[in-house]
Formats: sequence, structure tokens, C-alpha cells
Amino acid sequence: GLPKAVAVTHHALSAHCQAMAEILAIDADECVLQFSSSSFDAALEQWIVPLLRGATVAMRDAQLWSAEQT
Repeated sequence: GLPKAVAVTHHALSAHCQAMAEILAIDADECVLQFSSSSFDAALEQWIVPLLRGATVAMRDAQLWSAEQT
């Protein structure tokens, strides 16, 4: 019945996202498509990084998009 968790800091995730924002040169006036499944752990990078920079994140729906729809 007791939760099993490990108390750790989020410093590594924070540093990684800040570095990716620098590498990708994301600005507040950009819109980034979040295209990975939200159950994929690396999908965090697709929405945390733009939000750190004040950019817009466009969430896709459940259907696959064609090139004409994007």
C-alpha cells in the first residue's frame, strides 16, 4: 500500500531541455508540432522545450496527417 518512488531532482531534465532550446534556436514567436505519442518518454522534449521559450505547441489529433494538412 505505500507508494514506491525515488526522490531525485529534475536538474538533468531541466539542463537537457535548456540545451535543446539553445541548439534548436527556438524563439517565442514559433509554433512547434508535438507529433510523438504522449506515452513515449521522449515526447516530453517536443512540448517542454518550446514552452520553456514561450513558443506555441500545436498538439496533433489521433489521426495521421498528410503533407497537405500540415
